[in-house]
Amino acid sequence: MLQLRVAAVLISEPLVVDAAVESRWNRVAVNELLVAELSRDYHNSQLACVANNNNVTSPSTTAFTLVMSLRPLVTRLEHPPRSLRVGRQYHILCVTAGSRPHPNITWTLGNVASISPLLAETQHEVNVSSSRVALVASRRHHGQRLSCTALNPRFPDHPLTDSLLLNVTCECVGGVG
Repeated sequence: MLQLRVAAVLISEPLVVDAAVESRWNRVAVNELLVAELSRDYHNSQLACVANNNNVTSPSTTAFTLVMSLRPLVTRLEHPPRSLRVGRQYHILCVTAGSRPHPNITWTLGNVASISPLLAETQHEVNVSSSRVALVASRRHHGQRLSCTALNPRFPDHPLTDSLLLNVTCECVGGVG
């Protein structure tokens, strides 16, 4: 009789995750690994299925890397100005982290998407994406909300936004009296 041992092994920590064998038909052994709650910690984990029937031959192994799609964890405006002066240019930075794949970052001013009025530079690094917008303050910006939204296209119902209510001031022209 064939004695076959099959184990699912987490390679990053040599840990046997599941060693149960279910024999479905003659001479075939099956191991099904079910992870009830998959967490972010498993992203990029390497798993292997190792089958061994004796101590004489090398075990048969197949491996794969678990690549997960993840929503952004945080989106925030970094050190936004408390007030803006009419006519001055401001560079405002938005940083988002945790999204896999990289998120789309969009800026809005008021209720209008920033497709043409607000041009942004976006950079993607390993686990962080950032976007910087340049805004020349004007009187019409006062009281409007500037928002930065990160959206992983694989999770369209879960955008993550940070925003700033713009307080635009201007220098007084002329004297009093």
